[in-house]
Amino acid sequence: MEGGKILFRKAHHITPHEVVFSRENENVHGAIEKMLQSGFRRLPVADSSRGLVGLITAVDILNFFLRTKEPAKESVRKAMERSVYKFSKDERLGKVAELFDMHRKGGYPVLENRRLYSIITEFDFLSIARPRGIKVSEAMTHRPMVIRPDVSLYDASRIIVKGGTRRLPVVGRGLEGIITPHDILHVLEEHDMRRAALFENAVKAAMIKNVITVSPQEDVRHAASIIAKRRIGGIPVVEKGRLMGIITERDMFSLIKKGLDTGNG
Repeated sequence: MEGGKILFRKAHHITPHEVVFSRENENVHGAIEKMLQSGFRRLPVADSSRGLVGLITAVDILNFFLRTKEPAKESVRKAMERSVYKFSKDERLGKVAELFDMHRKGGYPVLENRRLYSIITEFDFLSIARPRGIKVSEAMTHRPMVIRPDVSLYDASRIIVKGGTRRLPVVGRGLEGIITPHDILHVLEEHDMRRAALFENAVKAAMIKNVITVSPQEDVRHAASIIAKRRIGGIPVVEKGRLMGIITERDMFSLIKKGLDTGNG
């Protein structure tokens, strides 16, 4: 489909109507369970009438655990972000793409008659367009932030929250794994939501060890297909056992956006 035509399609054309969301009065533990069960890393937050009141992400939850004594028992409204951009389900994808590009957020709620309808994410754009004809090395993030396997999950959480990154390659003797906020939430769930688990466990206890990687010489379309199929947020780029960078769904979206703007999507 030509890029110009895609830009005139509407938000509800690429996002499912069913949406997993959190209630503003449920506790943070409940939001974590929904994230882990659904695989989503962000949830719209709605009131009893399904009116949108905010958005909570896995990073918001880690931040809340860092600064709160008994975070799992507190209500979602204390951890969520209240000032949230949102779209009508009939908003044109051109405008949606502009906001993604401008604010560098991974997802936004979609409304119908002021009530929560769905959520649209960077992943959804991969369902209508795939970048191609570019090497991974030209699109990847060079020199990504990394972490060692023996660092505590508390310090890893601080790096994720303060550094604004959603995934950290774990480097010891070469690439040993990758860790995301979701992985840390799994550890908290396994340890009864005890904040102390962040201090008692190291990155190596939570990281994904069997990491999918790509070569910097591969076509970016191959990496896009892996990200879309497996719904993973990023892939380390490795050459001869050495970490060269990371390519993420945000990098993919940026390429798609350029293609749409030039009519080549």
